[in-house]
Amino acid sequence: MNDLVKEAAAGLDVKQFKLMNGETVLGIVKEETRTTLIIESPIELLESYEDDTYRYGFKHWFEFSVNDEATLFKSSLVALSDINNNIKESYLKVIISNGTDEISNESISDNNTSNMTCH
Repeated sequence: MNDLVKEAAAGLDVKQFKLMNGETVLGIVKEETRTTLIIESPIELLESYEDDTYRYGFKHWFEFSVNDEATLFKSSLVALSDINNNIKESYLKVIISNGTDEISNESISDNNTSNMTCH
């Protein structure tokens, strides 16, 4: 499945959205208007730094929503960016799990090694 995830993730146009309230959200822009973006499968980035180790995880954003989309007002954006393939793979794994393995943690130590685990 790992090769399938890598292949599928490489073809996704996943964006990172930095919001004015400090949240960082990942998702796919499904539709854009002059004032809004419709984000498909949005997840929130959770970050921590402890014992010289940066850790990040994800949780579904708007987890009680009826559908898997959220409207984001452009006026609430600070920045918008493409993301790298490793993060796209993590994003896709969270989306595929559909909430059963909601939080993924990746540790990045000073020697740039990483270890992916799912809870």
